[in-house]
Amino acid sequence: MDAGRIERRCRRLGRVVVAPAVDQVTLLRSARTLKRTHDELSVMVMHRSREIGRTPEIRSAEQSLLAMDRELREVLLEYGRLGQREISGCLKEAVSKALSALDMLRASASVEAGSPQHV
Repeated sequence: MDAGRIERRCRRLGRVVVAPAVDQVTLLRSARTLKRTHDELSVMVMHRSREIGRTPEIRSAEQSLLAMDRELREVLLEYGRLGQREISGCLKEAVSKALSALDMLRASASVEAGSPQHV
C-alpha cells in the first residue's frame, strides 16, 4: 500500500465532499471509498506497529482511525436520517482523520526498529 496514493485519494475526496453541487449518491460513494481507505490505513498501522511497537505516533494514528471509523459508521449506517450537510461534515472529518493517521505513520518512520519501544 502506497501512502502517497492514499494521500492523493484523501485530498481528492476532501474536495468532493465539500463541493457545493455534490449530491447524496456521490457522498455515499465517497463514504465507501473512505471506508476502503480506512481499512488500508488500518493494515498499514498494524504492520508498522509490529515493526516498531506501539509508539506514541502509532497510538495517535490508531486514535485517528477510530475517530475516522466513527464518522464513517454514522454516514453509512444512518445516512437516511442525516441531511446532506451533516453527511458532508462527517466525511470531511473522516478525511481529516485519515490524513492525520498518515502524518503519524510518516512520523513513526523516524523511529528506528532497534530503538527502545514505547509501551
